[in-house]
Amino acid sequence: MCPVSDVLLSSPVVALKSPQPGRSVRLNFLCDAGHGWLSVQRNLLFQFPTVALRVSSYSYQRNDRVYLEEDCDAELLMAALAQHGYNMQFTSKHSDRRSPIRSYDRFLLSFDEKALLDSVP
Repeated sequence: MCPVSDVLLSSPVVALKSPQPGRSVRLNFLCDAGHGWLSVQRNLLFQFPTVALRVSSYSYQRNDRVYLEEDCDAELLMAALAQHGYNMQFTSKHSDRRSPIRSYDRFLLSFDEKALLDSVP
């Protein structure tokens, strides 16, 4: 487990929308021979500002999706979802070939996104 997610699990995570305990969320895990990513809608990630602000540059983005690297970033979001009572349903897809995710843009918050997330108490 990632040390950062241990810290996150021990403190409350602020959610922008009211949590809906028991709500299900489908998460897609994609991996190649060397690494894996949790594919999520960008707006889901942004519901948890504490998490969005901590996502590393080892994660990727393309259009409205973020691909959270498996070692820490994915665990941060899963810990926040669990803390807010979400039921997580997983699907997975493995490829022995190099994943196209590796050629996507590295995750980076825009100036406006960062300002918005920083303004959340």
